[in-house]
Amino acid sequence: MTTDHQPPQPAPEPTREHLPSAITFYTTALQRRHILRALRAIDDRRTPALLGALGLERLADQEPRS
Repeated sequence: MTTDHQPPQPAPEPTREHLPSAITFYTTALQRRHILRALRAIDDRRTPALLGALGLERLADQEPRS
């Protein structure tokens, strides 16, 4: 069975600006526990919680999709 339908075109590649990027910093285990607890009090998702803690809530809509 043959069809005249062409396969869909692939989606355009994302630009670097739209790719997720990690931020890494080092803490003690105790500091990490406290940081994560404080972030959870703001939001269950770490990125929106961190943005909220920094007063950058307006950027939460720009969170990369995983």
